[in-house]
Amino acid sequence: MIGEYSVDELLQQRANILQEIADNEEDVFISSACWGCDCGCGGDYAMEREDTLYDQLQEVEAELELHGITFSEAE
Repeated sequence: MIGEYSVDELLQQRANILQEIADNEEDVFISSACWGCDCGCGGDYAMEREDTLYDQLQEVEAELELHGITFSEAE
């Protein structure tokens, strides 16, 4: 992934991933699905999806760090 995207594109990817994470959490809240539950409520899928999104976020932020852009844990 290194060097494939401009800083602006990476920042947009980061914003998109953060929005997907928020949407995923909202979907779980609305559906009353339990995180990590395998009872068929969808919580297991939602948890896997969130893990994937956080992995993608880490990759994008790691590349941004190569460009001198860092983010605090509080964001």
